[in-house]
Amino acid sequence: MGDKLEKIEWEIKPSEFRMASFTQLKPLIAEKDTPVEKGKPAIVNVQRISIPANTMVGCLNEARHALGTTISVVEYGRPSMVEEEKCISQAIFLPLESGVIKKCDLIGVIKVFFVRTDFIGKTFGLGQQSFDIVSEQKTGRITWKDNGNLIRKTLRMNDVLYGRVHIALLEPVISDENRSIRRNEIVKVENKMHFTAKEHRSRSNWIHV
Repeated sequence: MGDKLEKIEWEIKPSEFRMASFTQLKPLIAEKDTPVEKGKPAIVNVQRISIPANTMVGCLNEARHALGTTISVVEYGRPSMVEEEKCISQAIFLPLESGVIKKCDLIGVIKVFFVRTDFIGKTFGLGQQSFDIVSEQKTGRITWKDNGNLIRKTLRMNDVLYGRVHIALLEPVISDENRSIRRNEIVKVENKMHFTAKEHRSRSNWIHV
């Protein structure tokens, strides 16, 4: 990611794990101005986030910036193991429109999953293991479009810790318009989101062909 390529030998083997019943949300905030071009993934430097040991990280799958969405994050330095501490320093951003991500813009949110990698065939709980949970508060700007104009608003952003339940609902995403698309093109498609049995709402979504 901008530096010279290095390789190390590493023993890789399958590992069983069990997740805790809570997850932490952390904001990804741009560290400097970064121009982006529609449809071309870009590396965006973010304010560094320290992640404790015994965790896995994923992105919240919603567009959190007016110009696009973050699809993955990049660790600083050597790739770490689940059992090690981590540091997130960059994000891979997929632009839906061309423009400039400004310093302090919120470009996404990561989910921090707390896990135990012991052999779960011997235990079905997380035992007495404790997790190092650190909450931070940062200042960032949320962005959105209003009549074609990009609006920014500065907010104080707290890390959020929430409990999870293993219940899920699958909802279909159905196009509400006809669109012509081409290979490797990023487009927004108006769709109908079925939230309840009695309610339909139209929202914008994006697809990658």
